[in-house]
Amino acid sequence: MWPLLGLMTSDEVAKHYCNDTMSLVLGTFILSIAVQRWGIDKRLALWMVTKVGRHPRLLMCVLMLITMFLGCFMSNTSTATIMTPIATSLVTPQDQLQPDVPADVRQAATNFSKGLVLCIAYTCSTSGFATLTGTGPNMILAGLWRQSSGEDIGWLQWLAFALPLSALLNVCVYCICCGVYCNSPTSVVAQVINMESLLEEKAQLPAWRLEETVVVLHYVVCVVLWTTRTVTLGAFNGWGVYFPFVGNGTVAVMCAASLFAWPAQGTRPALGGAAGTQGPRVMDWDAANKLKWSTLLLIGGGFALSAGVEKSGLSNLIAKAFEPLQDLQCHVTVLVTIVLVVFITDWLLSSNVAVATLVLPILNSSANHLKLDPLALLIPATIACSMSYCSPVSTPPNAIAFSTGVMHVRDMVSTGALVAICGIILTWLFALYIVPFVFSYSTC
Repeated sequence: MWPLLGLMTSDEVAKHYCNDTMSLVLGTFILSIAVQRWGIDKRLALWMVTKVGRHPRLLMCVLMLITMFLGCFMSNTSTATIMTPIATSLVTPQDQLQPDVPADVRQAATNFSKGLVLCIAYTCSTSGFATLTGTGPNMILAGLWRQSSGEDIGWLQWLAFALPLSALLNVCVYCICCGVYCNSPTSVVAQVINMESLLEEKAQLPAWRLEETVVVLHYVVCVVLWTTRTVTLGAFNGWGVYFPFVGNGTVAVMCAASLFAWPAQGTRPALGGAAGTQGPRVMDWDAANKLKWSTLLLIGGGFALSAGVEKSGLSNLIAKAFEPLQDLQCHVTVLVTIVLVVFITDWLLSSNVAVATLVLPILNSSANHLKLDPLALLIPATIACSMSYCSPVSTPPNAIAFSTGVMHVRDMVSTGALVAICGIILTWLFALYIVPFVFSYSTC
């Protein structure tokens, strides 16, 4: 569209679809697919859950911890796809309970199922923003900030504030889900916990394979390189000082590309290639083709859209519309921004990537007119893009949770509203007191 309007040439538009941030997204997606391909995520989940036993509150806690860990490095959709079936299989379905089972036990089964499924859906969203590569809006912010300021947001720098925020919000999710859906006596809930099916599923897993070790080592190396590229520890200023042209995207693509060259020892798994045939490499293109090309195009399109809006001057016109907000105090402006983005993400647009693509460039331009550091609005807005808790269609984990059929819309709306309020308050407080310290800009 921009070339037709005479704003930008085709070459100028195309470069936004192949920059360091896009390489970061591509490499991260391929690494995540490798984890799924060799069943590492499922093995971890089954191993931890079966160690807990029939303790409902502890089970919920462990499920959330596993989901949070996976969600930091995989897409929320992939994490929900793995964890939700495990949660639903933990509770004996109503139609499989004996006719003489008391009503309070049946109600406990229903409530516990709701609590498990909802806490996983919410944890998928809250854990995604904990790392810079955990969810689309984070990577859109990284690309936008690099494009507008020429500076990188460090992986460890982001982790320093986002991981504690994610952990605190997950504690709120746990307390809310336990208080609402796990309030029956432990002895009652334990009667409907079906651990046998998970033990059988765990027993069917193959022995730990060399390919799984290779994938884990690649992911560990990738994360270590991300965290140490710009970190300053005493005399050590990060390896990025010696390789200034290497970005996080280069690291991700190099680690992902290495998987295509690494020989596989066993048979090829079902994801990518026919089952039972010899798999010559840990990763092949059949498996890599499972990645979300639509998300890649959406993120790249967002960068191109942002550049066109900036070049046309439309961003300045939109920013001037926010000038009346100058009369508001800074902390009120930040709070209004968070609330609006949460509302838009939850009820107007069912894609946090789409919301980030539209909202972040506008906020970036508006910050100067509001006499604020752009990061003071961009970072809380980016976090708010991941706070879709109320609507069943607002985010894939919510849709997956609702598709299980164990809950009504009112269950998700009422519980999600409580989580959203906690998320808004925590994000607001972090944006005022923690984020300015981490990113070294003046507070309100």
